[in-house]
Amino acid sequence: MILLIIAAILTFSVIRIQTFPVGTCPSYVTESVKGLEGRWYAIYKNANLVNWTCNYIDIMKLGNESFLITSNGDTTNGAYQANLPVNKEAGEKNSYIIYRPGGKSVYATLMFKIEDEFLFTLSCENLKDGKYYEDVSIHSRKRQFSDDIVKKFTDYLKKIGPQVWHFAEFSPEKCSTE
Repeated sequence: MILLIIAAILTFSVIRIQTFPVGTCPSYVTESVKGLEGRWYAIYKNANLVNWTCNYIDIMKLGNESFLITSNGDTTNGAYQANLPVNKEAGEKNSYIIYRPGGKSVYATLMFKIEDEFLFTLSCENLKDGKYYEDVSIHSRKRQFSDDIVKKFTDYLKKIGPQVWHFAEFSPEKCSTE
C-alpha cells in the first residue's frame, strides 16, 4: 500500500523526496501476512506525507506469494489511484518495481506488520545512485487512532533500525465510505 502511495507520489511529484546517503535498502522481513487482505485507511504517516487529504489501500491476494495493492487517495494536487503488484522473494522479503516515465524503473522492498486492527508498512526504494528512500505508515481498518499503537510501532522501528521513525497523525475522515 505504502509503495503504491510512493509510486503515485513520485509519478505526480506531490512531495519532495528526502533521500538518505550512501547505501541500499536494508532487508526488512514480513513476519506474517495473515489478515492482510481488505481495505486499510492511513491514520499515521511520515511527517513528509501530510499533504494527503485521504489515503486508503485495498489489498488482494493474487497467489501464494503475491498481492495486488490498489492505493486510492486525494492530495492537495488532486485524486489518484495506483496499482502495485507485490511479490515475495527468497528470504521472505516483499518487493515491487516502480516504472517511471522514460523507461526508468526503481526496485523497492515492502514490509507488512499486523497488530490487532492496525497495519504497519515500511517501504524502501533503491534509487540506484547509492541512495535510498524509506517511508512508513500505520493503517486502520476502522479509521481508529491509538497512541499505544504509535508507541509500539515507533519502538519497533527503533529496534529494527530504519532511518525514519516519526509518525504524524493523518485523518481519514475525508475519505468516502465506499
